[in-house]
Amino acid sequence: MIALAYAYVFWLLLPVVVFTAYRYGGKPEKEAATLYAVAAIMSVFARMAHYGQVEIGLLVIDTLLFLGFGCIALRADRWWPLWLTSIQGLSVLSHLGKLVEPSLWRLGYQLMEQASSYPATIILLIATLRANRRRTGRNVAVNSSACSDAPDH
Repeated sequence: MIALAYAYVFWLLLPVVVFTAYRYGGKPEKEAATLYAVAAIMSVFARMAHYGQVEIGLLVIDTLLFLGFGCIALRADRWWPLWLTSIQGLSVLSHLGKLVEPSLWRLGYQLMEQASSYPATIILLIATLRANRRRTGRNVAVNSSACSDAPDH
């Protein structure tokens, strides 16, 4: 029941994040949203063994997503692609863990493989909102008058 709710919330949140990235984000946010959405949809069709053995299709998708996020991180002038790349790396490592230890608990493997979905989604949403603030000039985090040497009136 909890796993089902977990999936429903993710599939409700993903289109919101993708729409937000396309509406308010810059090029890196749009690229990441596209990669993320395509990978999520492909993952639905790639799941074969129900985590009883290494999910080769998911391993390929997760590795390609990891590389895609890494390419964005190399080109972007933002911090968040590094975070997405790191988080996606955990998913890739979960597959390697199952390869090394085939008796790895099925649920543990599934949780490790899927654990990055919510943090990545939230990071992408925050990154998009920050990109919009940066683009519109509303990114003043500190009151500029508080930093000046001028006396208060």
